[in-house]
Order: sequence, then structure tokens, then C-alpha cells
Amino acid sequence: MYRRTLLQNKREHDEFLAILKAEKVTSYMEIGSMYGGSLWKVAHALPKGSRVVSVDYAIDTPEARPHLEACIAELRN
Repeated sequence: MYRRTLLQNKREHDEFLAILKAEKVTSYMEIGSMYGGSLWKVAHALPKGSRVVSVDYAIDTPEARPHLEACIAELRN
């Protein structure tokens, strides 16, 4: 399992998720996913079948890579 630590301010991130839900967002691109915590929370806030894209140099970071890969693998299922 990967590290689901949210590096953002929880209250602000919850407000962001509320906006995504209210606007019925079905496509999301995150630049800077690091461990995948925010990406995972956003993906689960969007309707099933939504498109989620992650762009991050963390994939080349030995500490972050396994966490982000595990997050992506779990989201694909």
C-alpha cells in the first residue's frame, strides 16, 4: 500500500473537493502528485469513469516512486 499522506492543508483540500463535486468535474489533471495522496482523494471525489491524469517528476524520485505507482495502480482497478 502507498503513503496516502495529504501534504496540503486538509480544510483547504476539502473545500477544493467540494468545488469539484459541485461543478460536476469529470476530468482532472494534477501537476505535482509526489506520493499520490491528493491524487487519490480527488479521484475518489469524482464520478466513476472520470479521467484523472498525474504529471510529476517524483516518478524519478526513489522515495516517492513506489507510492505514486501504487496509487496509480489502485486507481486503475
